[in-house]
This record gives sequence, C-alpha cells and structure tokens, in this order.
Amino acid sequence: MHSLRTEEGFKPEPLEWYPGEQPTLLAQAFDLACDHGLSITQLADQLAWKVPRIREFLGVPDIRPVLRVMR
Repeated sequence: MHSLRTEEGFKPEPLEWYPGEQPTLLAQAFDLACDHGLSITQLADQLAWKVPRIREFLGVPDIRPVLRVMR
C-alpha cells in the first residue's frame, strides 16, 4: 500500500475536495471498535494510515495545545 502512494491514482487527497462525501461506515465501525478498546492510534496502525488522516476521516478534531509566542 505504501508503495502505491507515489502512483497518481493513490495519492492522499483532502476530504474537502469531495463535498458531500462523508466516510460514515468507517466512523460507525470505529465507534463499535471503541466499545471494545480500540484507539485511533491502533486503527491507524491497522490501516497503515497516519493518525491525522484517520482523524480527518472520522471528523475528530486534533485537540493538541497550540503554542503561541507572546511579547
């Protein structure tokens, strides 16, 4: 799967490019898997995707703190 990323038809594309497309089956499956202890990181490992991509598909915001420089 990783070797296909350099091929034109297999490059990751932002979901915003496809208005109306909502990966609801993945979200439903993840909700069910969460009930049995699966984490987003584990799902990313199983699918060989990066965690930010999984978050994007699931509609889960990234809740990491933002560093701001104050003067």
